Amino acid sequence: MKHLKYIALSIGCLCGAFAQTSCDIIDDDLSDCGKDYTLIYRIVLDDNVDEELDHVLDAPADAAARELLRTTLRNGIFANQGRDLDASFYLTTADEARRHHAQVQMGGQQQAQYTFYLPAEPYRHLAVANVGQEPLVKLTQDTLRSTARLLQLQADTIDSQSAGYFSARKNIEEPRQDTTVYVDLYMVNSAVALVVDTTGYDIRSMHVVVQDMATQFGVNDSLYTFTQSPVIRTRELQPSADGKKACFMSVCLPSANTPTRAGMPDDTGEGSYWQMRAYVTLQDGSVTENVLYIRQPLPAGRLKVIKAMMEPHGVIESTTNEVSVAVQFDWQPGGSYNPTF
Repeated sequence: MKHLKYIALSIGCLCGAFAQTSCDIIDDDLSDCGKDYTLIYRIVLDDNVDEELDHVLDAPADAAARELLRTTLRNGIFANQGRDLDASFYLTTADEARRHHAQVQMGGQQQAQYTFYLPAEPYRHLAVANVGQEPLVKLTQDTLRSTARLLQLQADTIDSQSAGYFSARKNIEEPRQDTTVYVDLYMVNSAVALVVDTTGYDIRSMHVVVQDMATQFGVNDSLYTFTQSPVIRTRELQPSADGKKACFMSVCLPSANTPTRAGMPDDTGEGSYWQMRAYVTLQDGSVTENVLYIRQPLPAGRLKVIKAMMEPHGVIESTTNEVSVAVQFDWQPGGSYNPTF
């Protein structure tokens, strides 16, 4: 477990030129300036990956897809691993100013310990892990605690995320002596997978995207924001050499916890929370669009697997109860919906 010490200097604890010199020296007595805050960060993974895979992909013919998905998802996504860690300490006063900011490395560990020398006062502490090297999401507006957020890349079409993000928020009281605080970081994003049995059908290609997921995450209040609805590409996996199983997965922010569609009673998407779109290109070059409406929210730290069968003319029929499908034959790109595969 990592043990590192960081020092934050504060003008408020300095009483003059001599005092300032003393506070700048690590080995001096710093009791007049602040206290050591020792924080033990723990990546807490509470997921349903094994349960979901074993329940949905339970047939012998599903074994290759099931295990490939398990291996892929456990490799840096649903994993007890912290890589980079961004830590901020904010005043609890009305101005919400950030007193100290540190970016450290956890080295792929589940737990790491750091000691911060800070002015002795209460703090609102926010921490985010595994975002530092991620091109699709960035930590922004974090000079104030109330505006600190993870912001997804703003574009019409984006790629699947490549890591599991974790965050924590903790109130730290003013210590009477050096103090140790445990900070548990929980997963921010989620994952979806679509497995289609294409046995008996010779298609040219298939592309799958995800839509209606969150675009921002407020670190201080742990709230998701839905400011737009970008198309999120999936990653195609190859579970078998014969190509009879088409397997797609995507890592993204969660869905809303209330339905996004409230149409007429006969609307296929009535009561759905999010959707996947599968575009099947047939041998004659025509494209069939399948819109899969999922009537179940996707929370943070959860995997949703949808199992389906290929039918004639590129139609996908889901075997998952909470999924309904709307089909459009001879689909053409353009208009207001034009995903870039």
